[in-house]
Amino acid sequence: MSGAPPGVSSRLRLAGTPASWALVVVIGIHVTLGVSLVILKPPWEAPDEIDHVRNVQSIAAGDLYEMEAGSGLEANQPPLYYALLAGWQRAFGQSAITPKPTPDRECRFLGFAGFSPKCWIWRHDTPEDDRDRRLLLLLRLPGVALSAALVAVTAATARRISSDPWTPVLAAAFVAFVPRLPFVAAGVTNDVLINALGGIGTYFAVSAVTRCDTKQAPTLVTTIGLGAVAAGLLLTKLTGVLLIPAFVVAVALSARTRREALRITAIFAAVALALSSAWLAYNISRHGDPLALAATEDYIRHEHPLDFANLPPAPERAFVLIPKELWSGFWYQHQQFTWSRLTYLPFWALTLVGMGGLFRRGRRPHRDLRWQTLLVLGLLVLGGLATLWVIGLRTNAAQARVVYTALPALGCLVALGYERLPLPTWPRFALPALGLAATCIALVNDVVSVS
Repeated sequence: MSGAPPGVSSRLRLAGTPASWALVVVIGIHVTLGVSLVILKPPWEAPDEIDHVRNVQSIAAGDLYEMEAGSGLEANQPPLYYALLAGWQRAFGQSAITPKPTPDRECRFLGFAGFSPKCWIWRHDTPEDDRDRRLLLLLRLPGVALSAALVAVTAATARRISSDPWTPVLAAAFVAFVPRLPFVAAGVTNDVLINALGGIGTYFAVSAVTRCDTKQAPTLVTTIGLGAVAAGLLLTKLTGVLLIPAFVVAVALSARTRREALRITAIFAAVALALSSAWLAYNISRHGDPLALAATEDYIRHEHPLDFANLPPAPERAFVLIPKELWSGFWYQHQQFTWSRLTYLPFWALTLVGMGGLFRRGRRPHRDLRWQTLLVLGLLVLGGLATLWVIGLRTNAAQARVVYTALPALGCLVALGYERLPLPTWPRFALPALGLAATCIALVNDVVSVS
């Protein structure tokens, strides 16, 4: 074993330890919660699920959805997630359908009136409901797998920057038991792919800067991987674009000289552009803009004018409304179901305790983090937060779940902070334990008991 590379021998030492088994349990519980929600939630009862499914059915039928009147709220989205899901659907021999759910008007009225009614917003006594259930069961399951991958890659990222065997478990548990995440994972939405790509990008970015510790040359695999992730973000959902500056910084910091930094940054950009060029060129030819930003705003204004109606002044949105959305929506919000604002206080308090631990010196010298690692993780978190503010300053449609692209980076920072605090192992897991309990309560109250 002595001839094995340090990273390999470290992973082999961790295999079979209590921490590694705990990580398996964390991922297993997360998957169990996700699959339970996939089965228990009736069709279409996830945010904009009908519109995401419409895009999938369009590609499954051999067409590409377009931003045309009546195409739904998600026809402006890039096609990668929908193409993959359409292929998954066809692999199981399922032909395309035309979703036509019937709204429950009474439940919707109560929801719009500001209540939290214990009812579903779609009717489920229609002749098509059994067919829709079977299709949605098939289409939702990949989201659970992608969410499990997000949890696993968070642990792998934390393992790159900590020798404490429990820090990767804590980082993974933080992500896995954010109560809203299993609800997102159990719906048909391109959020599941953009979140997974954010996690993979975080791993590659941290891997790039941790090579500075050994003064190794940046690897081509890491640079190409980050370029591929950047292309994946562009091809999946534009809410992931603000992570790309952190990728560029990570690539540049992994170089030993300025010339090398320029070379590998050029490789990163070339890979990202090459893999996304067909879609960018299509947008230029059809909309005159590689990201179709103006066309997207025009389309949403037409299809969902409430997103732009009666916008409060920018200062009120920036300093009051968006922070309120972050305060509550980050942890839990499912359709019309929310919690009282005080419920979120212990979640944020425990998160801030962990973040505060980053300012305490490590208990042993090898736990002193390099500034490059903290910079990249911090930029990723800022990229996720900036996405929420960019959307919130232009529309009424800002939802804190867009920050989940940076969830692995935040989980790593919180776990590293708790590692530095003078605490035994188990008290560090107070926040994930609270999240798991809250997720189970939400599942019972907002799914099982809803009629």
